[in-house]
Formats: sequence, structure tokens, C-alpha cells
Amino acid sequence: MNCYNGEKFLKDSISSVILQTYQNWELIFWDNQSTDNSAKIVKSFQDKRIKYYLSKKHTPLYEARGLAINKAEGDFIAFLDIDDWWKKEKLATQVPYFDNPKVGLIHSNFYKFNEIINKCYLNYKDKLPSGRVTNNLLKDYRIGWLTVIIRKKAYESLLKKFNSKYYIIGDFDFCIRLSFEWEFLYLGNALAFCRWHGKNLQITKANLHILELKNWYEENKTNSDLAQFDGFKLFKNNLNKMITINHIKNGLTKDAYQSLKSVNDLIIKAKLLILMILPNKIVNFIFKKKN
Repeated sequence: MNCYNGEKFLKDSISSVILQTYQNWELIFWDNQSTDNSAKIVKSFQDKRIKYYLSKKHTPLYEARGLAINKAEGDFIAFLDIDDWWKKEKLATQVPYFDNPKVGLIHSNFYKFNEIINKCYLNYKDKLPSGRVTNNLLKDYRIGWLTVIIRKKAYESLLKKFNSKYYIIGDFDFCIRLSFEWEFLYLGNALAFCRWHGKNLQITKANLHILELKNWYEENKTNSDLAQFDGFKLFKNNLNKMITINHIKNGLTKDAYQSLKSVNDLIIKAKLLILMILPNKIVNFIFKKKN
């Protein structure tokens, strides 16, 4: 659990770990130089399985994740952010599936809890693929990081672990590389709750998210391992779609027209064109309802 000023929801997150029916766990709590009451809250639990570490300096998230993992002693690594929480059977449900030595990562469905309107929604309506999933991840990356468990042996098999230069897409980059060598397993059970409160990282840092995806594509467009997948071509098209939507949201119509030219799917292109000609009030209402 990586933490930077997470006092608001921290008690709920830690409690969901303590209440796990699977009890053979340790919680590596990595305090990334918090200035609020986070340290006081975590220490109040007085559970020997909770191991508190204060970072020597504030670091980017994915560097902090790596530093925390270096302290872990177990054979498996799970992740939980300070504003999310697990169902009590989460670990007990997933861990037995690691009996298959080919599986390097297990993830599951989860609920999205809208903090603003106090409602829960099942995040995935369809079944996600399992096995060798690199092509699927490139086409449509859908892994809820709060549900992930990684075999530590699989993590250590990567020459490069988390890329600390990424602020938002570090999990995507990591999963693509991990999927080259290991099978992924998806469980349809909703085993966790992702709290949506309007200040989540990918919402507040949309421009940075897009910039990181663009940089990732530029760095990997000559990668022969990725070029073999048709999903890699689709990745570029999806990125152009994302860029166009972001321009529309920000009222940058001319920029939206330019990026729309690079979207190859005619149906998507038509939908985005309609969005562009709608009044801003209607466009804002549509995106608000979608969120």
C-alpha cells in the first residue's frame, strides 16, 4: 500500500486487509513523505503484520511501488491504493489459482463506488480474456490494479520492473512486458471496490495520461516483439480517439478536427464528429453522465 496524504479513506482500506478470510499476509505500508495523519492512522492498528516504512524522500508512484516491493517477503504481491478496499474473500479466492505455475498475474472484476452519489456499479459487464493476453491488452487495457496479485517470481523475472518515469501508465507498461512471458488469469468475481471521487489520478491528470501513452508508443513503435500483434496497430487508433475526446472535452475544436483525421474507425469517427458539433453544455452533460 503506497500512501501520500491518504488520511480520508485510509482506515477503510487497511481494515479491508485485516478482515481478509485469508490471514497469511503482510502489509507493506509505504509512506511517501505524507504530511497529514496517515502515519498516525496506520500505526493505530497495532497489528504486527502491518509494516510501516517512511520513504527517505518523496518519489514518483511507480518508483515508490518498487521500493515497497523490495521490502516484501511473500511469494505473491497484491496492491491496494489508499482510497479503495477489498471484499473479505478477495485473497482467499485468488491465491489458490497460483497452483498453475504458468500463471504470473491474477486479476478480477470489481465495483466502482461513486462517492459523490453513493452508488456502486459493476465495472466489467463482459468476461475478460485469460492466458497469453498481450494482444488483448494492447487492444483494450482493462486491468483493475486494485484486484491484481502478481507471482513474485514473475515480477523478479523482468529485467526492468516498474518504469519510474511514468506517473500514470506504469501498470500498463509493466503488464505488457509481463504478458510476454507469463499467463494472466481473469476471475469474473467482483472482489474489490474502486472509489470514484472526482479526484482520481486518471481524471485529474488526463493530459499527462495521454502524453505518457504517446511517449510509450513512440518508444515502442520499432519494437519487433510488439509489431507482431495487430493490437499494437489498434493501440495507435485508440490513442488518437482518446486525444480527440480530450480536445472535445476542453473545447479545442480545431485540435479535435486534426486528431480526428487519424482515427480509422468510421463509426467512431462519425460519433466523435457529432460530439464536436454539439453545444458545449450538451457535451459536458454527456461526459458527466458517462463518469
